[in-house]
Amino acid sequence: MKIKNSLGCLLTSVANVGKKTTLPLLLCFGSWHCTYRFSNLYLQPPKGIHTLYVESIFDSSREVTPHEILWEKIQRAFAVNGKMILTSKTEADAYLRAHITTATVKQFDLEGSVSKDISIPLMDGTGRSTPLSAYENLLAATRFSKKESIALSVLVEVWDLRNKQLLWSQTYTGSDYHKIFGVYTAKESGYLYATEGYEAVFASISGQIADNILRDFLSLVTAPAPLL
Repeated sequence: MKIKNSLGCLLTSVANVGKKTTLPLLLCFGSWHCTYRFSNLYLQPPKGIHTLYVESIFDSSREVTPHEILWEKIQRAFAVNGKMILTSKTEADAYLRAHITTATVKQFDLEGSVSKDISIPLMDGTGRSTPLSAYENLLAATRFSKKESIALSVLVEVWDLRNKQLLWSQTYTGSDYHKIFGVYTAKESGYLYATEGYEAVFASISGQIADNILRDFLSLVTAPAPLL
């Protein structure tokens, strides 16, 4: 009611100036009003596919990877974007499957790959077992390898559950590295530090892959139909 009264007062005041002035001012007011009102309606669901189910990650690599991080990153990317609704498999329009086909973890130092053998035999030359004091502690490995690289290859498939057809398939890769041990890391927490670094790098790679999957998926389902 207040907006209506204000608009009436504005038109009455402007009309006194002249008919030639009323139309431009009305158009300017109307344009500003529409822009303000509809600016929050940008997010629209893509045509045809509105709901999505993301299957848990299938990992056939030879490495032990925290693949649940990749699953979480993919779902979070779609949830934050807001253009798709994540739901169960029975209610989804599309089905997304991510498969870690290869995962490579290598340790290296500043000069390059490490090939030095630092193994210690369990038995010495006299047939007696090697004493524990002969073995290096975990931090001693930093003399040979200071960093660890991680590389992933992920095959992504999207199926249309309405007609059981494959919509799209693509392979994504990512790699990064981290420092295995910190300079001031205590001996008793060295393994924990290395594990946390590994998971942090895996999360970073997974986030990049998830963003690429989201971008390509939305460009697929929102692409205009080809002209006949």
